[in-house]
Amino acid sequence: SISFTISQPQHVSLKLFDVNGKMIKILADKKFEEGQYTLRWNTAEVSAGIYFLHFDAGAFSETKKLLVNK
Repeated sequence: SISFTISQPQHVSLKLFDVNGKMIKILADKKFEEGQYTLRWNTAEVSAGIYFLHFDAGAFSETKKLLVNK
C-alpha cells in the first residue's frame, strides 16, 4: 500500500520504476481532491528487488526506494 495526503485539489502522478530507470507501472495520473489516499500495488506482477516510486503533486516531487521481498 502507498499512502499520501494532499492539502488542496491537484494533479497527482505516482509512477514506479525498476533499477534501470524503466517505468513499469503508473499507479495514478489524475486530479485528486484534498484528503488522504491509499493506493495498492500488486507486487505479484514483479520480481523481488529494488524499485523506485516517483511522486509528483503540484510543486512537490519526491522519489522513494521500495524493496519487494518474495
